[in-house]
Amino acid sequence: MEQNMNYLIKKALEDDPVLKIGFERNLISATSLAKHIMNNNPGEDIKHESLRTAIRRLKRSKKESNLFHSAQDILAKSYLHVRSNMVKLEFKKDESTLHLINKSFKINEVYNNNDLFRLIKGHTVLHAIVEEINLDKIFDLFHGKIIRSHKGLSEFIIAMPFESRETPGVLLTLVNELSMNHINFVQAHSCGEEINIIVDGKDSQKCFNLLSNLFERCKINSGMVDNSSNIIEVEA
Repeated sequence: MEQNMNYLIKKALEDDPVLKIGFERNLISATSLAKHIMNNNPGEDIKHESLRTAIRRLKRSKKESNLFHSAQDILAKSYLHVRSNMVKLEFKKDESTLHLINKSFKINEVYNNNDLFRLIKGHTVLHAIVEEINLDKIFDLFHGKIIRSHKGLSEFIIAMPFESRETPGVLLTLVNELSMNHINFVQAHSCGEEINIIVDGKDSQKCFNLLSNLFERCKINSGMVDNSSNIIEVEA
């Protein structure tokens, strides 16, 4: 019986990262967790008091809490760039498309000065993030190769310190903050010390407010005495 209860407790925590973090940070009581486990396992012959006792005996590791604080330390020292009027394009993934993209880059037909053309190679398709101002030029160049397009997007670029490369939990913190507030990710990827999150334009202001508030909370929780803004560039 005790072995089965320990299995149910472990499974409940491992299956729900939010629940696990809350438990490790002492935000969820043994009584509440016991009720949750019993509600999700109605066929198990276990008593609430026995399950609650087993949970209380469980040693709460500080690992998850430390992970969360390490990620906050990184975000406290990060900066935010915002680009609006972006477009996501989806290309047919074949040799002719790749050849055309390479050729266009070489003769500067796509990329000039500060023009943005961010290519993401998926398993079956190619995704490109471009500026809406260049859309007509790109459609002319890649006529017949573009499967679909998604206009009116905003890109949030989180520029982080170098130590972010070896700090787990940063992306999790960002995803939790936005997802729990019903922000849908059109695209998300990372490169070195940058995390790029692309959302629909209708969610842009809400996303901006959430990330701004998150950075400020991270500063406070990390003990940083810094009144400067983490927002360094907003491009319309």
